[in-house]
Amino acid sequence: MTGRPARRGWYPLAAVAALVVAITFATIGDGVEVREAAGARLLIVDWGHTLVWVLLTLSFAAAALRGGGDAWANGLAIGAAVAYGAFLVAVFTRPAHVPGAALVASATLAALAGLQVAVALGAPWGRLVWGGAHRVLPTRLRVASAASALLYAGFAWVLLRRAGVLPGAVDGLVAVATWALCGYFTLGIVLNLASRSRAERRTMVPASSLLAAASLAIALT
Repeated sequence: MTGRPARRGWYPLAAVAALVVAITFATIGDGVEVREAAGARLLIVDWGHTLVWVLLTLSFAAAALRGGGDAWANGLAIGAAVAYGAFLVAVFTRPAHVPGAALVASATLAALAGLQVAVALGAPWGRLVWGGAHRVLPTRLRVASAASALLYAGFAWVLLRRAGVLPGAVDGLVAVATWALCGYFTLGIVLNLASRSRAERRTMVPASSLLAAASLAIALT
């Protein structure tokens, strides 16, 4: 009984420490430079690390004010993790990595499309999709799974085209669609974390994280 109040006492201290780091990175910098960075990539490299610590500050402050970790504190912590992932991608991705990222994303999408086709045909793997409420999907969700499989094929085409794996010039629509997919996959991380199905969380959170990182790497080049 005494452990919980003592643990809560650390939240204000953690919030102050995180704020100090955030202010330091915002004013002095974090020492990370990527010479070839420009545009959105430069923005993420310059400010992504600061954003991570700002979100952690808010997360710890929310936990301190609300008496422990709740939806707000946890959501901000997840946001910090996503921001740090984006920062790492922006720092370490090089143009030579982009075709590989597109192939990895396409393979992941192919696996997810196969899963959606299987459950659409009645396979008892419904706990992995659509919130995990059904072992065998009802008709309406089978239709949705079939449509999702087609969408995944389109997603793969966009990423492969943007990465230059598929022939053809990259127009503005493809570039915008790549950024939209990055946002969609990032949102998928949050939504899958909120799933009540443990099987869906264990399967879809890693898949969404991999797709978000790969699509960001592709979009930034």
